[in-house]
Amino acid sequence: MDEHDTDRQSTRRSVLAGAAGLTAWGSLASTSAAGGVAPTDSELTTSREQLETVDDEHEGLVSLVEDRLAEAGVPGAAVAVVVDGQVVLAGGYGEAEPGRPADATTPFRIASVSKPVVGTAAAELAARGDLDFETPVSEYLQERLVSWEAPVTLRALLTHTAGFDPTNRNMWYPSPEQVRSLPEHLSPMPAQVREPGTLGAYSNHGFALAGQVIAAVTDSPFAAAMEELVFAPAGMSRASFAQPLPDELATDHAVNPGTLARLRVRDKLAGLGIGPAGALSATATDMARFLSLHLNGGMIDGEQIFHPAAIELAQRQWFTHHEAIDGMALGFVEDHHGPARVLTHDGFSPTDGFTSQLRLVPDHGIGVFTAFNGNGLEAGVANAVIEELLPEPSPESREPTRPQRADDLVGTYHTLRRGVRAPDSLWTNLGAASLSVSVADDGALVLDGANGPTRWTEVESLVFEREDGTERVAFGTDDAGAVTRLFVGGQPSAFTQTDWHESPVLLAGTLFGGVLGTWWGFKKSKPDRHREESRREWLAGAWSDFDRTATLLAHTGTGAISLFFLLLFGYVLVGNTQYVVGFLTEPATVFGLTYTLSVAGATATAGVVVVGAYAVATGRWSRHRRVAYAATALVLTLTTVLLWHWNLLLPAIE
Repeated sequence: MDEHDTDRQSTRRSVLAGAAGLTAWGSLASTSAAGGVAPTDSELTTSREQLETVDDEHEGLVSLVEDRLAEAGVPGAAVAVVVDGQVVLAGGYGEAEPGRPADATTPFRIASVSKPVVGTAAAELAARGDLDFETPVSEYLQERLVSWEAPVTLRALLTHTAGFDPTNRNMWYPSPEQVRSLPEHLSPMPAQVREPGTLGAYSNHGFALAGQVIAAVTDSPFAAAMEELVFAPAGMSRASFAQPLPDELATDHAVNPGTLARLRVRDKLAGLGIGPAGALSATATDMARFLSLHLNGGMIDGEQIFHPAAIELAQRQWFTHHEAIDGMALGFVEDHHGPARVLTHDGFSPTDGFTSQLRLVPDHGIGVFTAFNGNGLEAGVANAVIEELLPEPSPESREPTRPQRADDLVGTYHTLRRGVRAPDSLWTNLGAASLSVSVADDGALVLDGANGPTRWTEVESLVFEREDGTERVAFGTDDAGAVTRLFVGGQPSAFTQTDWHESPVLLAGTLFGGVLGTWWGFKKSKPDRHREESRREWLAGAWSDFDRTATLLAHTGTGAISLFFLLLFGYVLVGNTQYVVGFLTEPATVFGLTYTLSVAGATATAGVVVVGAYAVATGRWSRHRRVAYAATALVLTLTTVLLWHWNLLLPAIE
């Protein structure tokens, strides 16, 4: 499940480029798979009879949506638009699956757009007095689920500030049939790696734990609790978190055919162990009602469905890294279109290929929802609708001035959405978004990410506004006053400054370079035999000649390590690129081979280092061989250290 993204602001696009998808390779796989089944422009249409509209005033808006979708190159889409609190569009476009058109009643998996729905349910319970956002959630949960030390509140869970280690553990399964109860997938929770309530790091597990709090308070399994609390009262009759879905919804559900073939999902959908983070399936009609609920103070069809206070609670800002930038509501991410406050969330399910967007502008009565059975985020449908309905922003232009602490700001910053102790830390670090900060000759601050550089001007100490006025960023300091953090408005995750030697790409490159170094050492330690000696004679002499014994051990040891590490990295790479579903889900079993290979390689490395140290110390080998072998032993040792650093040598104890 992905963090918020907005296609009209390149800084936020670049922030998320490294975090798109749960694993870097998995995201690419699903994106390419979606593209492989894209229909032609003429195919991505629907008859107007399939749309629900209230009047002809918004025909131009409907045409805008259709034009954007026709350009998007996605198999199908579900779209809902609410204006002035009234549904003006709820429809399906293209194909739900090959040969079957999508319509307003076609369920789509909405991925992380599930989170605002969960946040709204929590707000309703709080408005009723059934739970409190500042009470430690341990008071609501079974004892076996509480595996952290510092108290965590529901507020922290719903704003991604609980301090849990980002991980993909217990997430994806080839089939919804394999999904067990939510407590089973949450126990134990990921390690708590920072103080709650201080810094944001997007956490699917944290949000899923909030779902379990809802289940505990209502004394029902999570999916049933959401049905009773939200879907039934709101008339969202074809929305469900159930895994597997009811037969009728499963039969009618949209599907991304390319993703199914690529990632080996057994059914139309993958299973998601931590369902509250993104397992909701809903139709355009369902989500139109959800938007209406928020824009009409909890009322639908003239009936008060939710407590009015619940809507205010859900939409209120509950956390921000800095008072000058956007922050988090309950499951919504804050943004702005000019002066208009926009509540948003995007979703991306890399395993079954669904993407989604939600935009809510409460002060203007506007809501937009889109879902695609392919990668439709770049189509920008939701943002295009917002831009059509709201006045064009007219930001104040600013002349660049050199920042007050320019030298302190320069450096590279990486998102905190990267693992520290989890077994899949290597992948979450490789996919971690980063921003490079520099100062231009004219004094403008330059932020350079995946989508290129953007220019910023300081508006107050350590707060910068983009030159076009569309967004702000702020820098944070540590207890000593040193600049160590970067906060991007509208981003749940903070960024921290890293030195060059801490770069995830550099560390991973060094790790993989260890494989090449090991193979090189294997070749260099090959025994030299006299011409008249056969291999059997040489081996026989090794039993009585220590020099030959050491050489044989060195050669055998490096060969074994080379094999271990090559198998390790080959297994990891092939598994992670070709079988994302389930590969990182169950570390106890999937990582068993990983740990076996890495421990075997580390053990052999210790033997190689001992033999090499003796040979170098006694000068028994030639100078060339001693130097080559010492270099090999150093590379092997470094590789072993990096395996430990990335939690691939022994599983971290949580």
